[in-house]
Amino acid sequence: MYYKLSRGILLWFIKQWNDTRNTVGTINKLINDNFLPDNAPVTEATTPSDPNVSTTAAPFKITRKEFNRIVQRNLRGLQRLYNLELQDALKQIVGTAQSGDRHLETRSGVNVVGASFSFHQASLSAKLKDVQQAIISKG
Repeated sequence: MYYKLSRGILLWFIKQWNDTRNTVGTINKLINDNFLPDNAPVTEATTPSDPNVSTTAAPFKITRKEFNRIVQRNLRGLQRLYNLELQDALKQIVGTAQSGDRHLETRSGVNVVGASFSFHQASLSAKLKDVQQAIISKG
């Protein structure tokens, strides 16, 4: 029984291995067939001199170097967009926190504006304890 079970698992694993290897090989071939070699000459499309002759254009292919250049340009653009969005989000967070600080200041009488982002002073938990104590003593 154990022998049949382990043999079945082994055969299943070998079948999956072969299927995966064949699939990866097929995908690799499809990708490689769509790129020109790096040393391929640049050709330009020409129109036939005889208007009665019909031709079909070859499929468009680019070199790997050109493809990498396009991908790098797109990644740089995405990185710039990410940085802009991050800066905008941080500005919104600071504005929201400062308005919350102003609200807390008006409610408790304790000046905490700017203290939330001053990481060179005491830790945030110590500041919160000070604010809590001020609110309790005012209350």
